[in-house]
Amino acid sequence: MSEPAKMPRRRKVAIALGLLPAIAAAFAGCSSAPSTGGSSTDPITIWGRSGASEVKPLVQAYEKAHPGQVVKYTPVADAQFLQKLSTAVRSNSAPDIVAFDLVNAPLLATEGLLEDISSKTSALGSGSPIMKPALDAGKVGGKQYSLPIAIGSSQMIWNKELFQKAGLNPDKAPANLAEVQRDAEAIHALSPTTYGFSTLGSAGGAYTGFPTMWADGGQLLSALGSKQKATWASSPAVAKDLLWLQQMWKSGVMPPTEAPNQDPGGQTMQMLDTGKIGIAFTGTWAISGADAQKLQWGYAAGIPGQSGKLSGFLGGDALGIVASSKHQSAAWNFLNWSVASKTAAKVVLSSGSVPSNTAQASALMGSDPAHSLEALRSARLPLSIAYNAVINDPNGPWTTAAQNVIFNGADPATVLPQAASSADKLIAAAYSQIGS
Repeated sequence: MSEPAKMPRRRKVAIALGLLPAIAAAFAGCSSAPSTGGSSTDPITIWGRSGASEVKPLVQAYEKAHPGQVVKYTPVADAQFLQKLSTAVRSNSAPDIVAFDLVNAPLLATEGLLEDISSKTSALGSGSPIMKPALDAGKVGGKQYSLPIAIGSSQMIWNKELFQKAGLNPDKAPANLAEVQRDAEAIHALSPTTYGFSTLGSAGGAYTGFPTMWADGGQLLSALGSKQKATWASSPAVAKDLLWLQQMWKSGVMPPTEAPNQDPGGQTMQMLDTGKIGIAFTGTWAISGADAQKLQWGYAAGIPGQSGKLSGFLGGDALGIVASSKHQSAAWNFLNWSVASKTAAKVVLSSGSVPSNTAQASALMGSDPAHSLEALRSARLPLSIAYNAVINDPNGPWTTAAQNVIFNGADPATVLPQAASSADKLIAAAYSQIGS
């Protein structure tokens, strides 16, 4: 799940709200043709969003472990994934399995595109080794529709060499946002072209902004469902932490952007590699190259808030069986193997992600020097069927408001309520279009 090296993989694509009716219609068109279980060794087809880099090697490993089993894998561009899936369902040419971004699990399940696998997953029970927040992302109305395979969380890292040069303790993480700011200023003082702080991904966005707010008790969205509302305007921690980012930007400790008033995250990886940034809010997938390189970095088990608590955004990929599949027995075998097999866990880990089976992950990662597993313990995932329109869309309500505060000095008391009102309308429209 190495976002610095594989940034397109985790920079989730905004999905137009207008796609929902097409998906709903697709399900309506296939619902009259019930699927069959088929044989457990039937050939199966899998579509995966192109960013899910672990899926192809999983398919190859599965075929090797199951001689005679045929699995046809097709990568689909992230931006086209839902549109192609809805078209395929309507034309009875959908795959048996889809591999998709974890944040889209509620949307696909609510639309009815995924098979209810509750009867198969019930055996997992409360003692399941699969990470619970990731597993719960695939649950709607008490029923399980998908299984997570590759996960990761937000994380703070710091350059030990720059800390030492600035007279800071290279082995001590900044404990809260005040210390992040203090240390960032000390590092920026070393040189005008050495920056104290940056984010990989959208500043104030879900992966690197939400964790500080959650750590400080902030709330962004109410519970998943047709009555869901954006709650960020009534949560003091949200405004407070956005204003902290605003101050970090104004102080000059963050690197300049290629275009005015845009997030600096896109160029941060290169600056990290060349030792030009001291502290970064990023993820457990960061700096996932050679072990020797890891020695340069310190890793926190999450991202701190002003309170000193840690939190993180849970990201990853999930597998679901398409409801119209006629090979559900064979499809389930693949899903089950992907979360239970040690071989599968090794494949996921080698792709830069953490296996969702934390028992396998713990055994394979040993002492976990980068604190990836520890960071996952405090990770959260806000669930919404309008998530992409509300949060991910660069022109959507959250990103527009957050970046207006950070880069333009806007007052949160003004822009956050306006953004929440827009978000509420998008959520209501999403449920209206699927008749829920």
